[in-house]
Amino acid sequence: MKTTVCILLALLAGATAPAQVTNRWLTRPATIGAGPTTLTALLKYPEAEARAKQEMEVAFFCDVSKEGRASNFLLYRPADPSNAFVVAVRKALDTAIFEPAISQGQPVIVQIAASVIFAIENGRPTPLVRLNISDQLASERNYTGPQLIGGQSALLLSVGYPDIARAQRMNGTVDLAFDIDTAGIPRNVRVSNVNPPGYGFDEAALVVVRKARFIPAMFQRQPLKAPSTQRIEFNIQVIERYSPMQPPKKKGAEKKN
Repeated sequence: MKTTVCILLALLAGATAPAQVTNRWLTRPATIGAGPTTLTALLKYPEAEARAKQEMEVAFFCDVSKEGRASNFLLYRPADPSNAFVVAVRKALDTAIFEPAISQGQPVIVQIAASVIFAIENGRPTPLVRLNISDQLASERNYTGPQLIGGQSALLLSVGYPDIARAQRMNGTVDLAFDIDTAGIPRNVRVSNVNPPGYGFDEAALVVVRKARFIPAMFQRQPLKAPSTQRIEFNIQVIERYSPMQPPKKKGAEKKN
């Protein structure tokens, strides 16, 4: 299973209402939920691809808010964001409502990793959603993968943009592989891909993921240790909003003439 950038509220007549959680020991991942506003219900198989009986798996990360709304879409595979299958997933995500995640009794923002498998089953085009990313066919691993508490912004708040990359206004992407234990702590974190190399993106990504905390993988409502993957996109304009090069001036500080 792989991770990278869902949540807890009740669905009533297609709308959400803030969840009332009192059990401070309760922790559970964001889920697809039920009803006409779920990702599963809203997904449409692209017509041309259905006629041609084309199949594909779209793997991605996204944040899910405390209200169950998706944002910060990050494509994992395929590489082409204009692919018809990818477009279909993004369109469904725009209006989908998830069941939010809970950590220690409170709804939280999380980043989920998900796969949508567009397959022809018994002659019918059928999209299948899994809340995990796997090197195997995702349908073979029907469990909920680890979810990053705080979402993509939690990583951006913690990341130290490499000095040489910042000076050259360089963007980069890092993929990391690791295990997440039943307490949601990443273990054995290692870099599986960095692009471009040589700018310190890999070292910075290792530091921030080691500090991250997750809702652990779940199978039949029980936490389990699971392999995971996180993608971090280093974008100089985005990062500087969260981690500016110069610290803000203190209030009341006088300007020098």
